[in-house]
Amino acid sequence: MENATTDAENGKLWPSAVEKHFINVLLEEEAKGNMPRGQFKTGAWTAIMNEFNKRTNKNYNKTQLTQKYQRMKGRHRTFSQLIGRTGMGWDPIANTVTGSDNAWAAAIAMRNRKEKKSIDTRESGVGGDTESITQAITLLNQHTDVDHVTYCKVVQELHNPKSKAAFFAMTVDKRRGWIEFIGSGLQ
Repeated sequence: MENATTDAENGKLWPSAVEKHFINVLLEEEAKGNMPRGQFKTGAWTAIMNEFNKRTNKNYNKTQLTQKYQRMKGRHRTFSQLIGRTGMGWDPIANTVTGSDNAWAAAIAMRNRKEKKSIDTRESGVGGDTESITQAITLLNQHTDVDHVTYCKVVQELHNPKSKAAFFAMTVDKRRGWIEFIGSGLQ
């Protein structure tokens, strides 16, 4: 799981231009031979910090830089695993991951199975698991002809962890039937 830094916090501390400078400094340090076996040599992080802060006129410390590096490695690993799945790909023109509904559903279901913690331990009484709710609503939004009342009922039902897990695992046509079932209020 990624560091506790949220996307909003990450965006404030690491705007795109600043992140690009960081990546360039990392690549330059690697080109100098300071990253054998995938790990930066002792002292490399001091050089990285000094050069990065000089270029960006920031005052980030080694901990901030190493944590950002770990988050970026995690994002890259997730991205590589996603586009490596059957039915998934990369559109370099749109700069987006592509895949059929079934491929997306399988990828999401696999991700949920791989997570070690149960849904109950990840969800707090306040916030909940907003990432998987967002993913479920993204799948729901693909059904553009769903009326507003049904849509609201389905969103409410997706807050039930078991319903949400089932929704991710369903084929597109089964998901359509489930949406209609929830909308009818017959459950």
